[in-house]
Amino acid sequence: MRTLSILTILLACSALMAFENTSTSRNANVKVLSSADAFVPGQTVTLVLLFDMKPDWHIYWKNPGDSGLPPKVKWTLPKGWTASEIQFPTPEKLVSPGGTNFVYHKQVALLVDVVVPESQAVGPNVTLQADLKWLVCDADQCLPESQSVSISLPIKELSSLVRVDEFEKWKNAVRVGESYDPASVDAGR
Repeated sequence: MRTLSILTILLACSALMAFENTSTSRNANVKVLSSADAFVPGQTVTLVLLFDMKPDWHIYWKNPGDSGLPPKVKWTLPKGWTASEIQFPTPEKLVSPGGTNFVYHKQVALLVDVVVPESQAVGPNVTLQADLKWLVCDADQCLPESQSVSISLPIKELSSLVRVDEFEKWKNAVRVGESYDPASVDAGR
């Protein structure tokens, strides 16, 4: 059974690598949200890649466990802008006959910090695009999926925070997730 699971994952990985552009997934969808209403030169803005999964489907943590693949993102940013690696909250431990994996069900917020260079001129909207690829699974199958999402905000001298409570919750979850040690978790789901 474990060999079949590994073979399924390897085939899904091959298909994931071949995926191109902007197909909308069937089992997980993503939207991008900003913690601020504008980009400000010389400052960092936190973006969230908010994944919503259909019931019984899951995506993987940065260390997926015995099988699986974590979400990957390729950003299209203006010259001089930078984006951090994805920041992951604490995953769920999923134990199955195929092994132990670390996953997210229902919804998960993955954070990315984007740094706007000080040299960026104040002006009209700038669009950031994220091309995402991930593996989504249920109890019977794993499928490679992809989606392109974008966010467009003006560049201003000052910005206001938005979705403050949501972003605080998501940032706290990531802070806890940074210290997560899969070896210390005993109970499976």
